[in-house]
Amino acid sequence: SAAPELKARALYSAGLCYIGLDEWGDDAMFAFNPSDIRGKIISTYRQFVEEYPDSSMADDALLALGAYTGDAAYPQRILAEYPASDTVEKANDLIKEFDRIKDLTERMESPYHFLPWSTNPWVPFKIMSPDDESVPLEIRNWAAANAKDFFTGVKTLGEWSYACVSAGEKSAAGYRVGIIGVRGESNGKLKVYYRMDSPMPGEVTAQEIVYPSVLVRLPATSAVVEFAEGFPQ
Repeated sequence: SAAPELKARALYSAGLCYIGLDEWGDDAMFAFNPSDIRGKIISTYRQFVEEYPDSSMADDALLALGAYTGDAAYPQRILAEYPASDTVEKANDLIKEFDRIKDLTERMESPYHFLPWSTNPWVPFKIMSPDDESVPLEIRNWAAANAKDFFTGVKTLGEWSYACVSAGEKSAAGYRVGIIGVRGESNGKLKVYYRMDSPMPGEVTAQEIVYPSVLVRLPATSAVVEFAEGFPQ
């Protein structure tokens, strides 16, 4: 029975509460599932723009949807439907950022890995072979020099940064290192999530000295890069 404007503000505020949880930081991850929270943000603001398109907050809801879905259609709606909005400049910036990411992923060539956009965006990356001649010799030498011990590190050269994770020397085949994802954190840092797999129990493996590692390429970054083993919580 509340007035429509009050209902609109309540629904919009619910979305802000979910954004607050998403941006709370690592402490929030102990109590909330990040993907569930981001799903709530998206569903809340989709409901808002459908039910209250004439609200003064509709443009802000579209901007949030653009940031959390990575869909340029939302900021483009701001330009088309709310040309006098104070969010137009931000909408244009968001569209330009989407175009930049699209250009980078196309230039990285398939296969590349790119997880869904959010306020803490996943960064596109491509797994590279140390023997690939497209990898600069300086990077190949750097990766090889750090292969014999456990190592995590990043090196930037030109328009690309390279992240390397090495498991160190192992006495049998069957050990593997993989990259789960690279994510921008709310504190401005990048976090590389990786996994190290051992041979399965009972698996027959060759007894040989191996140096499992992985090298990935991502858009050049000056951000502080941290590494974490396992999936994001």
